[in-house]
Amino acid sequence: MSLDEEIIIVSGLPRSGTSMMMQILQAGGIRVVYDNQREADSHNPQGYFELERVKKLQQDNSWIIEYKGMAIKVLYHLLRYLPQSVDYKIIFLQRKLDSIISSQDKMLQSYGKPLQNREQIYRILSQEQESVVQWLDNKKYMDVLYLNYESIRNNPQNSSSQIEDFLIRKMDIQKMSRIIKV
Repeated sequence: MSLDEEIIIVSGLPRSGTSMMMQILQAGGIRVVYDNQREADSHNPQGYFELERVKKLQQDNSWIIEYKGMAIKVLYHLLRYLPQSVDYKIIFLQRKLDSIISSQDKMLQSYGKPLQNREQIYRILSQEQESVVQWLDNKKYMDVLYLNYESIRNNPQNSSSQIEDFLIRKMDIQKMSRIIKV
């Protein structure tokens, strides 16, 4: 399969580092697709790197083939709606659920809407992540690299090299590593 025929998908639970990964890929020389409809803020000062039409993948996924050879961010629950007629390289971010929940809570508190039941949210996110990982592992048209957020932050050089190897592309490892703020 030609590298220009695959679509690179960045995915994970919310607040797992997907925006950071889009920045890393861009720094490494990958063309990333986003529309800036969701503007940067104090929670993601460099931006969210989202494409609004991704939210409607379930209704229409025909447009995704326009992005062969590029990277696009797709939240975990929408991966099921990607067309099977395309091959994907998926970088799936994983982060400690306590950290995800704390990050979400901090974000929601700034909007005056703190999280209510942390234990219930923990259970739901745990089940959803386990379910999507099992689903991904059974898809022949999806090649998946699981990366841990904390490992990326602790060893940016190694993580950048893993990404380069996974994507089978020459990338700027130094630039990629500098994106990762410790």
